[in-house]
Amino acid sequence: MQEEILIIGGGVAGCAAAIALSRNGRSVTLIEREPTPRHKVCGEFLSGEALEDLHALGIDVTSLGAVRIDYVRLAAARRAATAPLPFPAKSLTRKALDTALIAAAIALVYLPRTLAAILPAAALFGGFMSALYPVCVAHAYDLMPADRAVPVSSRLILLSGLGSVCGPIIGVSLMERFGIDGVLYLMGAAALLLALIAAGRSLTSATPRPLARPLEILTPQAAIVAQDALTATPQSAEPAGRHIAAMVPR
Repeated sequence: MQEEILIIGGGVAGCAAAIALSRNGRSVTLIEREPTPRHKVCGEFLSGEALEDLHALGIDVTSLGAVRIDYVRLAAARRAATAPLPFPAKSLTRKALDTALIAAAIALVYLPRTLAAILPAAALFGGFMSALYPVCVAHAYDLMPADRAVPVSSRLILLSGLGSVCGPIIGVSLMERFGIDGVLYLMGAAALLLALIAAGRSLTSATPRPLARPLEILTPQAAIVAQDALTATPQSAEPAGRHIAAMVPR
């Protein structure tokens, strides 16, 4: 049985240690006295080494609003000296950086990462989803009115296209933070969100009544052949003549 690791302080070092240890399968408890991150007048300069370390932890500072820094300037009284930096650097507020680090640490520490927890979720949302989707769509088409089929189909096609575009982009960013487990987290979150939306709509909206007989069933009639028309009596030929005349377009 692995011993639990206790980390005091949810700053940059504490969160980085919690993320690294959690990725290696260690049990971590992170304690921080501040309820929420706050602005600090320190640590807003990120050197090239710091950017590489944050990228290894799965933190994309550019998406958080980091500003690029290309030169350094020293000022004293009325004199100033400027020189370019020999390495790429960026600046980011400590509040934004601490928020991203704490969120990543909490996700890695508390989200399930064991095979026993991930395998059922993968089977449920990955294996069964492809089979449940067409069944649910067919059932929905049976319940909705005929005039709603085309608008609903267009919305499904639009939603599928958006998922095809946004899914890989979100999946890549999650894989950078959580590895291959990020794909399972994305599938589970998407399925849960769609299930909640469907449950909410079913509870708040009334089920439309399907049409009892959307198509009128016609009684089959025997076709009139030429021999029957020639041998028919005058009384029986009159209805046949009317029937044939009714079929001629005007």
